[in-house]
Amino acid sequence: MEASPPPSYNITPVVAKSILGNGGLTLAGDSSSSIRVLIVDDNEFVRKQVRTVLSLQAGFDVVWESADGFDAIRRAQELQPDVVLLDISLPQINGFQAAPLIKKFAPKTELLFVTLHDNPLFVREAFAVGARGFLVKTDVPSSLGEAVQAVHAKRLFVSKQLADIVSDRSAGPFPRRNIA
Repeated sequence: MEASPPPSYNITPVVAKSILGNGGLTLAGDSSSSIRVLIVDDNEFVRKQVRTVLSLQAGFDVVWESADGFDAIRRAQELQPDVVLLDISLPQINGFQAAPLIKKFAPKTELLFVTLHDNPLFVREAFAVGARGFLVKTDVPSSLGEAVQAVHAKRLFVSKQLADIVSDRSAGPFPRRNIA
């Protein structure tokens, strides 16, 4: 089966601002049900921090925490969360390797990379493997809830510190890889 052409992502500073601002997103507490979240990070402290940030806002339900890519794939298939928060640097298989498998076994699940890496090439790779968002860990306290809401609403999200860099169209649109 031939994949359809990849969507073109045009993240201009104006679009990035609407993504990073309210931009018509459903706000926490406005939805009738919670967004079910799977947290994937090999650092237990980071998982606890992410869980705490989400627990302080209405509208989120952390359904599981995974410390490696293989467990993330298993849990995503089993639990079918709305959003997976995925680190890049994981034991066994990294986040970029796990992402297409998560999408294969949980196709309705949206992916948000939450990572220390602030390299624009990693942002492009994240979108290429099926993510809708990329959040640098330093932005977790201020932007995590908004980022989860955005990707759950099928909108793109990029950390403010990277928005201008990745909006540079000279490198072309973010490609999507064929997951099959």
